[in-house]
Amino acid sequence: MSSNPPTDERPVRQPDEGPTRRTDEHPRVKPTVKRRIQADLARTSTRSTGTFSEFPEEQRRRQGSRRQTGLRPRRRGGCLLGALSIGVVVVALVALALFLPPFSLLDELDDAVNGDDNTPEPELVSFSAESTRAEVEGMALELALNDLGQDYRVQVVALSSEAYIAGETPAEGWHCSVGLPPAIPGAWASKVYSFAQDGTPPGHITLAVTVDPPAEGTTVREQPALYAWNADTDQWEFLPAAPSAAGLVATVAQLPRCVAAFRPALAERTVGVTLASDQVFVRENFAGINDVRVLMGDIWPTSEGELYIKPRANFQPAPDTQVLIQNYVDNGLVVDVSVLRRILNDPAVREVHALQIAAFAQQPGASPDPLGTESTGLAYSGVVIDYRGLPSELRAPYTAFITDLAHKLHLVDRTLAVVLPAPVCDGTGVCTSGGYDWAAIGHAADEVIIAMPLDPAAYGPGGAADQVLTWALTQVERRKLVASFSALSVADQGELVPLAGDINASLFGLEIEVDPPGEVEPGQTVTARLAYPDGTQVSFGRDEAVRTPYMRYTAAGGDDLSTIWITDAAALQYRVDVASRYGLGGIIMRDLLPRPGQGASVAPDLAPVLVDYRNSQVSPNPARIDLMLEWVVLAGDEASEPVPGQLDQPVMLTVEAGMDAVLLEARLNGAPLAMTMLTVSVPPDETPDMSESAAPDPASETTLDVGEEDEPAGMDDEPDAAPDVASEGEAADAGDDAAEPAPGESDAPDETDTAPLDSDADAPADDEAEDGAEGGGEDAVDDVVEPAPDQPDQPDELAEPDEPDAAVTDGAEGAEDVDSAVDEVDGAVDSAGGAAESEPDGVPLGEDTTPAEVPLGEEPEAATGDESPGEEAASAPEETTAEAPAEAAADVPAESDAAAEPEPSAVAEVDAALAAQPLPTLDPSLLGDPGSAFEFGTTYNVNSATTGRLVYETGFEWREVRIEYTPGMNPEDQIPLIEATHGSAVKILFTVVGNPDDLLAADNAENYVFGYASYLGMLALNGADGIQVWSNVNTTEAWPLSPESYTFLLAHSYQAIKTSSPNTLVISGSVVPTELPDTDRSDVVWDDDAFLVALNTAGAGEYMDCVGAQYLSGAVAPSATSGDPRGDSPVVYLGPVTDRAASAFGNSHPVCYTRLGYLTPEGLGTLPEAFAWAQNTTLAQQAEWLASAIQLSRDGGQVRLLIVWKLDAESFDEPLISMGYSILRPDQTCPACETLQTLP
Repeated sequence: MSSNPPTDERPVRQPDEGPTRRTDEHPRVKPTVKRRIQADLARTSTRSTGTFSEFPEEQRRRQGSRRQTGLRPRRRGGCLLGALSIGVVVVALVALALFLPPFSLLDELDDAVNGDDNTPEPELVSFSAESTRAEVEGMALELALNDLGQDYRVQVVALSSEAYIAGETPAEGWHCSVGLPPAIPGAWASKVYSFAQDGTPPGHITLAVTVDPPAEGTTVREQPALYAWNADTDQWEFLPAAPSAAGLVATVAQLPRCVAAFRPALAERTVGVTLASDQVFVRENFAGINDVRVLMGDIWPTSEGELYIKPRANFQPAPDTQVLIQNYVDNGLVVDVSVLRRILNDPAVREVHALQIAAFAQQPGASPDPLGTESTGLAYSGVVIDYRGLPSELRAPYTAFITDLAHKLHLVDRTLAVVLPAPVCDGTGVCTSGGYDWAAIGHAADEVIIAMPLDPAAYGPGGAADQVLTWALTQVERRKLVASFSALSVADQGELVPLAGDINASLFGLEIEVDPPGEVEPGQTVTARLAYPDGTQVSFGRDEAVRTPYMRYTAAGGDDLSTIWITDAAALQYRVDVASRYGLGGIIMRDLLPRPGQGASVAPDLAPVLVDYRNSQVSPNPARIDLMLEWVVLAGDEASEPVPGQLDQPVMLTVEAGMDAVLLEARLNGAPLAMTMLTVSVPPDETPDMSESAAPDPASETTLDVGEEDEPAGMDDEPDAAPDVASEGEAADAGDDAAEPAPGESDAPDETDTAPLDSDADAPADDEAEDGAEGGGEDAVDDVVEPAPDQPDQPDELAEPDEPDAAVTDGAEGAEDVDSAVDEVDGAVDSAGGAAESEPDGVPLGEDTTPAEVPLGEEPEAATGDESPGEEAASAPEETTAEAPAEAAADVPAESDAAAEPEPSAVAEVDAALAAQPLPTLDPSLLGDPGSAFEFGTTYNVNSATTGRLVYETGFEWREVRIEYTPGMNPEDQIPLIEATHGSAVKILFTVVGNPDDLLAADNAENYVFGYASYLGMLALNGADGIQVWSNVNTTEAWPLSPESYTFLLAHSYQAIKTSSPNTLVISGSVVPTELPDTDRSDVVWDDDAFLVALNTAGAGEYMDCVGAQYLSGAVAPSATSGDPRGDSPVVYLGPVTDRAASAFGNSHPVCYTRLGYLTPEGLGTLPEAFAWAQNTTLAQQAEWLASAIQLSRDGGQVRLLIVWKLDAESFDEPLISMGYSILRPDQTCPACETLQTLP
């Protein structure tokens, strides 16, 4: 048997060190000189070779021959010295032979001196083809017929446990020490057997030990285990063995010196928790435990064998902190085996990896805090290896790696624990473990952590948990076994997946159905129920068999679709009990500590379960989560008493009189689940004279929080399929008389929409003005009114011109500014679930105009209507809504905004100051891996049940959110949004745009940049998966400074983000696809290619992971490079736009599309003339082209990320352009979603 690695009880002995001579030899029966020498020789031989005592027949013959043929040498003159030397050798050989078996003259001499001990010499049991099995005093030995060895014989000596402990060993054939080491403080369960062997051993020997009957009341944790004596370590060591009818059966490659069965005493329980880089360990949460182990994770291997350590903030190590090295992310959903394959298959890299781990583990007082906090003074106590998904072909190299790593760690006084996935058991006691050799790993490591099953049903009697642990005890010593449980709830959809988010997020897609539909009469009783549009039903309850609450999804036909098992304290205690029943060494709790982005992903009161386990206690009443649905009617600030209900049962509700609108909300355990607006009909004499599109009276409206922003009552009224068309005269009148309504006045126009502004009716709302624009009204397009003081802020909508006149200043022809045009529509999207936010890049290029209206390569026309630009400007208002960026009409002359532009000298001064600053130097150790695999996502405005369901079903992996940065903003305000998005298993991308006026007006532009960069860094620290640094950076409206100044902003932002979170994806500000044939830039826009090349020259490539791009002007399929009605400019075709972005940086960076969409008016009406290029695009083409763009981007290798713009409009009352880009249509259908679901 090969030399066994040391355990944690004794120090490591180097292979070249001599053996440690025992000085406490136990007494023998009739000790004699001969026997003491024989024992010493046997021990010396064993220790020098690392094997147990053996007695080959050939050795006996050689020893006997030496004694019988010792001849006297012939004398020779002058050779006295040689003769003496030969004599000494002969005497030594004879003396040696006298003390070695077989026994001869010395036996007689000993008997004559000490008397005959009358102890018969043990017999040797022979094996042959006719006799492959032998049994001696309860010990059976069996060889395979095809593996008998040659002349193989075994000597078996049995001794009772009482005699062994008393030191009454037999006089012959005993080959192991006496006594029970402290490592096995338990009861004996069998006789003690000593072996010697002769001949050529076989490859394997099966040992069957008869075990003493257990005492009455013996449980599974008192089951005996087999141990073998290892003379090399002077210890009894665990021997893997399976239970049999009579005892234990083990198959060994080499015959041990001694074997015995023990019932070891239970080890002291330990408790540990995993700690990710964004988690904080709070000891106070574990009151009653002073020795909680902390497994510090988010450390991964690299393909070179080194370690990537994710920086962490607020690092507070416990006294027993271990390094957790893993090959997975996202709670194990994404496992990387390729890196391990590279490491394990290359012995040199494997050695480097083991050395790197051992070196990191022994750093005294090391702190991986990226913020540079002082050393903690606490060293890591050991290492935990959690390498998942290993295939069978890596079994041998992985075992070799673990064995070598254990040796290296033991040399520096560190422990090694190895996490092993639960084996697959067939219910008959046969389990397969794939690439993990449990017995060998359990022998080398100090601890084996079993990743216990996620399925709650596994913990029932005889379930998978019982099968796993029963088998594990046959492979690894009980005291080394630790069970690892997940604190997360679990979704069973054919395979079990941990849910890292608020459990309510799993109910995305539920909608409230009201019967009867439509308006509700005061005092009327309605029936409401929760349902999915496809008829899926949801029910909830508690499975008392496994003590776990659940939510179950059932198809309309009655088939079970999936089940969500919720881990509360009662459920966790039931699972942890399995560790107590089997007497394991402890438990590790994964995912218990709170982390940003997962919300209420872990049930409360789970920590006390660990405290009870550690203290060998069981709480009689662990905390339970009993799912409870409540219905609430909200009217203004008042709420009705909750009405209890069931997910799969309707509820009856009565709407009281005196309300014009109420919000019906369903809550699950107090958290909002779904909601719908009910409009209450009012008698005609109480109803103000309002048109369908008029804004509500501020004095009577009810504003309700629906998650993303405040919306007025009546929001859910069905929008018109096509906006009403105002006459030219009406539009002109409305434009001429635009004024702000007085506070408290109704802003609803009369039925003709031409009420005087000084009357009781207010001016038309924004969307009415836009309706006029779409119908051809030339002056009405400029009508924008200020909202009443009490009216909720509405997003500034895009003024949709129907004339491309005067829209572009000289030098900007051909600029594709569809992107900036749609930014106006999306300018006030609420990115944090509260205040509306507007975008500085949400204003059209040029003088608040839309250059995209001009056909590429053509000069803009001065005017196309009957009035001149000056006449049109006469009716333009000077201000816009209070919260959104100022928007002038599309046909206002270029001179109209000149006064609002920053002074050229101010721009030049700030630009020169920033461009002259040196760029920061990056620390390579902070550069992580943001990933390279293609992913796609979308932008959506409202976290509704419908959008949640579509995001999940379509497979969107990212959500893009825009934030308007102002100095002093608190990045923690975004944490709820981050948590909600992560709770839906979706990554979040922030596009953070600042206001150029703030930058130019700052006392110190550098301080503005540093503040902006710091804000981005904190977003990354709070869990942002990706950040786009500004947007539309090649437009003077969004970024009036040079590419060099933007590089300064990008560099500091990149450094701040990577310092906080190295794996956060950093995207440069997207450029608007623009081609200026004769120049690199005009007064309002840069050629996109020229701007990107200038960025590369300035060094921006060092400070980004991805080149930002956008594409919203497609009128042909993504693969096309010709056929667009506007011509063959490269900026209207997806492929060339991608090539321009990538080639500007020498194809060294991938491209990230932070906005990509296709405009279609199908079902909405006629597009303004400026967007006539998209008039013939159908919904089917929108769906097909989006799917094709995603597939081409994935296959092409140039694109890292693609954000579909956009999933939904902020409301279905948005103007035609915004609604046309949305893939969720007003009728709640989403053809593009259905097509995208078919992508591989």
